[in-house]
Parts: sequence; C-alpha cells; structure tokens
Amino acid sequence: MNNIIHLNDESFDKYIKELKGLGLVVFWTEWCGPCKLMTSALKELIKEFNKKISIAKLNIDENNITAVKYGIRSIPTLILFHNGNLIDNKIGALSKEQIKELITKGLNKVTTTS
Repeated sequence: MNNIIHLNDESFDKYIKELKGLGLVVFWTEWCGPCKLMTSALKELIKEFNKKISIAKLNIDENNITAVKYGIRSIPTLILFHNGNLIDNKIGALSKEQIKELITKGLNKVTTTS
C-alpha cells in the first residue's frame, strides 16, 4: 500500500476494525498549512516503512463525528493504532523525523508486546 488512505465518518470505524498491524491516522483540514506540509513526509514514510504501516487522513471539517469521538481539539493530530487499538498520539505539526520516531516507537511497542 503506497498511498495515503482518505477516510470519512462512514469508513473510519471499518478501517480501524479491519486494521492488521500499525496504522497512523492524521486528523487535518484543508485550510491547515502545517497539515499540508506534512503530506510529502507521510508519502515518503509509507515507502520507507514498506507495508509495515498504513497511513490515513481524515478531514475534520467534513467528518466531525469521528473528530468528536476521538476528542480532536487541535490539528494536525496524529493517532497511531495497532490492530484497531489506539497506542499513541501526537498533536501538532511534526517533521518527517518526528513522525518516523512515532512510527518506530509504535513498531517497537507492538513487537515487544506481541
């Protein structure tokens, strides 16, 4: 899977429920400059982690039910899931290295508990 998945309120729960392995969801909006700046880093990280993670985005302006459910108050917010369970999150614009660190930490967490 080499692309960022675009989720909405209808597809979010199904995506999380069917998630096998690690998944990063970025909560964002179209008008958020820092959110847009992270997109190229996310695309690079999908390739770098080659099938070890899926990355998805959810626009909170268009999908506020999910945003409210997860208590999203600031964007961008990144939430890391493993097999459908929330395992970590970060709020604010992150550099590619910071996102990579979040993913690596998540991968290490799940390999030590599996």
